[in-house]
Formats: sequence, C-alpha cells, structure tokens
Amino acid sequence: MPWSTCIPKLPTPFSAHIRMQEILRVLRLHPAFSALSLNVLSQFLQSFETLDVAAGDVIVHERDPAGAVYAVVAGRLTVSQGDNAEVIGYLRMGDFFGERGLFENTPRRATVTAAIESRLLRVDGDAVRQLQEASPRFAVRLRELADQRDRRGLNRSLLTLSRTSCPTNRGPNTRG
Repeated sequence: MPWSTCIPKLPTPFSAHIRMQEILRVLRLHPAFSALSLNVLSQFLQSFETLDVAAGDVIVHERDPAGAVYAVVAGRLTVSQGDNAEVIGYLRMGDFFGERGLFENTPRRATVTAAIESRLLRVDGDAVRQLQEASPRFAVRLRELADQRDRRGLNRSLLTLSRTSCPTNRGPNTRG
C-alpha cells in the first residue's frame, strides 16, 4: 500500500476554515472590513477571490466601470491617472482600493498596475453591497474611510497647487 493512501484527506470544512483565516488576516488590516463578524464573513466567504498578478499587469483601468473592491495581500501597486499615466500613489500590503466607484456608481478614478509580482484579494461589488446590508457598521466605516482618503487627496492637490502657483519668496538682491 503506497504511503500517500495512508494520509487522511482534509475535510472540506477544515479547508474552508484555513481559507477564512487567510482572508481574516488580510481583512483585519482594514478598519471597515475588520468590523465584520465571523458569522457575516463566513456567509460571504465564497465572494472573496485570491488573484496572483505579475509585474506590469493592470488590475483596473481608469474610466472602466467599478465592479469590485481589492485588498493588497502582498506586493506593491502603482496608481496612475490621465492619458500620460502620471503616478499619483502606491499601494502595498493592507491597502484597499475600488470602493468609491461602488458607492457612487461611477467609473474608476485611476488605473492600478502591479509594480512587482503581487497577490490581491478581490471582493465582487454585489458582495460588498450585501455586506453593507448585513453589517451597517461595516457600511459606515467603509464610507468614512473613502471620504477620508478623498479629503487627503484634496489636501495634497491643494498643497501642490499652492506650491506651483505662488511666487517664490526671493530676497531683495535676487534677480528673477
């Protein structure tokens, strides 16, 4: 009798438990998703998909319809906007993106590309909406976080604008 036939197969519930623990490890990094109870999360376990992406792979394109929320499990991603693909930010382990378009039913605001080989956790938009219904606390926290990120982006834009549009303070003996 071969050795491999003596090893017991893991039951499906145990596999589901391991998968839930992996997902929980990532979701605990996010203040809104960490608000979900184990009971609610277990109901939506099948809605979470793990994606392995290579460097250079585009995860979402600017102006595409919003359809999912993503969490960065490992790796690094770039966030770019405009026809010239100006890099406006980076995402790393624990960062999430994609929720704003779902809230407002608007197209993606930016393109997100893997800078290096990365692993993502994807949650379908319908599942996010169902999670919001199942957990009002989750819905409120997700909205607050998206609003905070928008305010930070606005503050950064205003700071950049003030640096570029204000005349430089030059001394009296400086030509310019």
